[in-house]
Amino acid sequence: MGDSWMNTSEQITSLHALFISLTGRDLPLDACGYRYSQWLDWIRYGQGDEEKLKVVVLYLKRGINQGIRHPGALKFQNLIVDWPKFADEYAQAMQDKRAVDALKRDRVDPGKAKALKATGREPRRDRPVRTPAQIMAGDAALAKFVALKDQL
Repeated sequence: MGDSWMNTSEQITSLHALFISLTGRDLPLDACGYRYSQWLDWIRYGQGDEEKLKVVVLYLKRGINQGIRHPGALKFQNLIVDWPKFADEYAQAMQDKRAVDALKRDRVDPGKAKALKATGREPRRDRPVRTPAQIMAGDAALAKFVALKDQL
């Protein structure tokens, strides 16, 4: 019992330190208090993995930087206390990562890549993944162009 508790205690301390370094939020870890017990629940319900924490925090930070997520998504309450929400965020982050990886894996024919480069363009896989709002804006611009072309 003692060794297991000590390993869990060390794991909580390590996870909390990682949380602070990733989010920039300076929250004290009150041993045997509120945050400690929330970390314990987070581990008990299967979320206790440093890699998962990194994936979700970096995913949320990208969303915040793109303006599609609110900075409050990085609050301790939203990430650790609400562990089912964390599990959902992790699943979404992994789904997005798989989609991006699939785009990166797409091979571009060498001849096509050379032609694109000669005209100052890059193969599709080098373009960042667009948000739905960006796609819709592009479709709207194309529709305006087609309407203008039809008028001429």
